[in-house]
Amino acid sequence: MLDVLTVVSSDKRFPLDVSGLMARGCVRMVHTFRSGAECLRALELDDGATRRVVLIDSVVSDLSPANLCDALRVAYPDVAVLLVAAHSDIEATQRAMLAGARATIDRYAGSAELEQVIERVQETALAQEQGARVRKAATYGGDISGRSADGVIVPVIGGRGGAGRSTLSCALAWLAAESGVDTALVDFDLQFGDLNFLFGMGSGGQLQTEGCTDDEANLFSFLHELRDGGTAAVTRRFGRQLGECLTLYAPQPAPERAEAMSDMLPAALDALRREYALVVVNTGAYWTLFHAELLEYSAAALCVLDQTVPGVRATRILKDFCRRLGVPSSRLLCVMNRTQPDGLRAAEVAQVLRTDEVYCVSDGGRELASLLDSGDAGGLFARGAGFLAEVAVVLDELAVRSDLVLRSSASMRFSMRRKAALKGVF
Repeated sequence: MLDVLTVVSSDKRFPLDVSGLMARGCVRMVHTFRSGAECLRALELDDGATRRVVLIDSVVSDLSPANLCDALRVAYPDVAVLLVAAHSDIEATQRAMLAGARATIDRYAGSAELEQVIERVQETALAQEQGARVRKAATYGGDISGRSADGVIVPVIGGRGGAGRSTLSCALAWLAAESGVDTALVDFDLQFGDLNFLFGMGSGGQLQTEGCTDDEANLFSFLHELRDGGTAAVTRRFGRQLGECLTLYAPQPAPERAEAMSDMLPAALDALRREYALVVVNTGAYWTLFHAELLEYSAAALCVLDQTVPGVRATRILKDFCRRLGVPSSRLLCVMNRTQPDGLRAAEVAQVLRTDEVYCVSDGGRELASLLDSGDAGGLFARGAGFLAEVAVVLDELAVRSDLVLRSSASMRFSMRRKAALKGVF
């Protein structure tokens, strides 16, 4: 028997007979809410949110079904979501399923069919609850790495080149690794990726892992290995170890091979997320089908724009494109990079992009830019305390949305200030 059935619908004439499920002994209790916000607040106050199924009607006043499904999936992974919609509304159904809905049922289905779907979804919810217990035991048993069955994938995307995706990708991965999270930094800009140059490696560099030469330590070699039948067990052979918890997968400087290898990228994501707790993926400005697949894999994505009108316009087009692909807007975290006091304000940009908040990362100035151009990313992390403190806030928000365990942004900012003070003393 299901403990609680939650119904979210703004339709006063909700057609499904949910109250009859209690009489049939299928459900102990039925809770009904008129908006998605009411449902989320109620779940936040309810400590026993497991063994619960949420019926989301296609008629909800404040949130779209896809956004509500995505919010429930991120905040309450043990809760099973069921979409109630007309079979003719195919687009809404597809978006909700991509956002985490477990099943769909027609608005005018009979009580027997509803009971069957509830029982099937209940079995799924119980299986998820058991898996969650295992993950929580591993996560909170003293392991700060946040390691679970599958790691978290965070793509860094943008609608326009030159916004600083590479810099933010490096900073995010480095901060996560500093927090003890086993992190992979992957450059999936297969044509013109340059993360290896930012770390002073060029096409070569020092490789600390045995069994692979410098020329083989790149993403293309990794994809070739997967195509030849390799498994995740050999994943680390093709990465460059930048630190105890940070590994770089840089593309080989051969743009003509990008199209031939792009079909192996989903397999690479599967292997990487089984090996690392966090996978930060840098992408190029030219969009392909793989970008859509990457967003489906991810729990949250970083959408980077610059402080210009063309940059905001391109980001608006990108968000509309993601919406048509079925990606919930709540999954996209907008970051305006290299901001200056005399540029566009965050509130104005948020209004144009139709989002609640736009996070700002200040311009680090020519000093930090020259450090990256010279391949001294370590110097960036040593001197750019203000820049990193703002990136830490972004990482903290990504961690909340993707259920990644790491130190809070406040803790990381304190650590940066302490290092800066000690540097001034010595």
